[in-house]
Amino acid sequence: MLRDHFKDEQYFREATARLKVTLDGKKKDLLSKAQPYRMEYYVLADGLSAYISMAYSQGIPVRSLVAPCKEMLDAYAHCVEPDADYSDGGGLIYSQLLSMISMGVLLDAKEALQGLGSVLADVGYKDYLVSFLLRYVQPTYELPGELLWPEDPALEKLKEATKSNKAEAAEDLYEYLHKLYYTRDNLEDDYGTHKKPGNAYLGYWSFESAAIAKVMNLDDAKLKGSPYYPYDMLHGDPPGTPEAPVEPPPAPDSLREEPAAPKKKWWQF
Repeated sequence: MLRDHFKDEQYFREATARLKVTLDGKKKDLLSKAQPYRMEYYVLADGLSAYISMAYSQGIPVRSLVAPCKEMLDAYAHCVEPDADYSDGGGLIYSQLLSMISMGVLLDAKEALQGLGSVLADVGYKDYLVSFLLRYVQPTYELPGELLWPEDPALEKLKEATKSNKAEAAEDLYEYLHKLYYTRDNLEDDYGTHKKPGNAYLGYWSFESAAIAKVMNLDDAKLKGSPYYPYDMLHGDPPGTPEAPVEPPPAPDSLREEPAAPKKKWWQF
């Protein structure tokens, strides 16, 4: 059943089918190489992240997203340069990293999260929210006191939520979702993508808010009504969801033609 509030099921069915064809090709190409470039692992992780968001939006059962989530986190861990200094954030896209780790928390990808956490620790990457979430699977993970981007009001609100009692934390997340999340400043290039041509729109899911709710074991009943809150990814598939994972159908030939809209990322047509 469709979960998204801004696009119809046909959009996501076609978009996930296109992306799956592309991802299958990327994975086959990666496996054929003895020593892939680190950027190739990033490309795979980026595409898998997009697939998970689109597939969740479409209504694909949550349990069928666990495997691609683990694959995404493993690929991302391989794209981090082991000899580089990431103490200032390095070249990693913060919002993307936070979203991927949040997906891992929600989908219980424990081993993959631990692996990525170890890689980030080794290269000196330190951020309060990233560490707060990684401590869910590795309680001894170092928790720095500061955010990498302390001037960001949305991130500061999330940090405030993690330091509040449960009732106040739920209110903080409600305020974040309704006042700070869907803004141009917060989403940047992703803002308003549901109005653009092509398949740039992935779904406006705030995976980080649901991950915080899970880590803190919050009562999130009030958050369920937000169009940005991935309630099912936290609570699981509703009763009546088919037992077998639902794969998107193969992309018809008509979907493999040259795109009408310019690409935003490698996987966007």
